[in-house]
Amino acid sequence: MKSRAFLALFFACLAIIVYIWIRFGEFKFGVAAVLTLVHDVLITIGAVAIADHFGNVFGDVKINLPMVAAFLTLIGYSLNDTIVLFDRIRENLAGKQKAITRELIDTSINQNLNRTIITSLTTFGVVSALYFVGGPAFHGFAFVMMIGVVVGTYSSIFIASPILLDWNIIKKIFRIFFLCITFPFWLPVKLLRKTSKKRATIPSRA
Repeated sequence: MKSRAFLALFFACLAIIVYIWIRFGEFKFGVAAVLTLVHDVLITIGAVAIADHFGNVFGDVKINLPMVAAFLTLIGYSLNDTIVLFDRIRENLAGKQKAITRELIDTSINQNLNRTIITSLTTFGVVSALYFVGGPAFHGFAFVMMIGVVVGTYSSIFIASPILLDWNIIKKIFRIFFLCITFPFWLPVKLLRKTSKKRATIPSRA
């Protein structure tokens, strides 16, 4: 169950990157959305681990199939909030301004803030009712959604938007990370090419 859940999350993230890349026309929007989702899922998993350790206080919040469904629901909720903000940023970019700046992101967040707060509060109220009144069967699902709504709300503002703003730095970090991962593959090839070039430049003895 766990392996299939991780595979589902992995392929979902790939599909999200491709879709947002096509939808917004730039690769950085897709990467920013997926990095935000990874943050949301990891923070929520940490909260679930803490709640499971203190099971007498939080109830039964062990990872099971309903919990996996809750994480997938959380991904959809957080992604929706991020895409709405990205869409506002793209609309503001359609004018005279062609670059993403601090002022543009700040304006876009303020234009979208009322909608974000109202949606998050209403969703949090519903899942809180499920957690406190719905019974033990809903504890895991409702707990994940309670934490996820809070995390997903601030991550769209404080994580997704700064990634767009500092995209050049993020690209350098990804490039270094990729080089470190593929180090055992490209280094021998590079050394072989250097040695072959040196041999080609050395004149052969008659």
